[in-house]
Amino acid sequence: MEDAVLGLSSALSREELSSTIESALLGLFARSVVVFQSGHEYGEQLESFTARVRQGHSTLPLVGVASDCYETGNRTQKKWRELAEDGDPLVEFFPDNAYCEEATVTCLALEAPTLSQDDLGSNIEIVIAMMCEHSLSANQQRQMDEILKHVKTAALRVFRYTTLTAERDSLNGMLKMCSELIDQNTSLLTKKILGHLKRETGCRCCTLLVVDDSTEELYCQVFNGDELEREFRRSVRCPVTSQLDCVQWNVC
Repeated sequence: MEDAVLGLSSALSREELSSTIESALLGLFARSVVVFQSGHEYGEQLESFTARVRQGHSTLPLVGVASDCYETGNRTQKKWRELAEDGDPLVEFFPDNAYCEEATVTCLALEAPTLSQDDLGSNIEIVIAMMCEHSLSANQQRQMDEILKHVKTAALRVFRYTTLTAERDSLNGMLKMCSELIDQNTSLLTKKILGHLKRETGCRCCTLLVVDDSTEELYCQVFNGDELEREFRRSVRCPVTSQLDCVQWNVC
């Protein structure tokens, strides 16, 4: 139990969380474990739940005990043989060497509220399916409940860590952009801005129309990264679409 808790306390990513949950349950009583987590933005729809399976990823079945468990929140125990006879797609997630005559599949769903002011009401959602040699005893059920408390704590930590990491990366990106978009030469600065916009939006071409308050005109010096031979100007009262058509026409 101590090793399982230590493993869960070290997880800092979704992949590590799945791996440590599997290891914790395999170390106690499970023969095979499958962990489904909701999509990249926690709290997405059922179809977005994925699990690591045999070096790949697979989505949570839309029918059967796993999806029923997610929908109802009820813990389910059922003989593997019965699942196979019912054609439950969950049986395909377990390797053949984990099967034994009296194998039982336990399926449960976890919700951990993020308690974030920006994500009121959102939950970290995890569905765990595990194959055991027999139905879980009362003592094993208590052990599992204790493990699941630590799973919730670990899931919240991973959520906060990945959120902070994403925010940090976004801030670093903004700082990098601000440092790059500095130039006393107006044309060069415009080229940098347009280059950044094209990278961020994926557009084929773009231009920057600047308002001249003294003449009430829009003007541009650069179109799609190329400096114009002569500055283009039009009244601010002209529709923007006609402005862009004129700019493109002048360039071409």
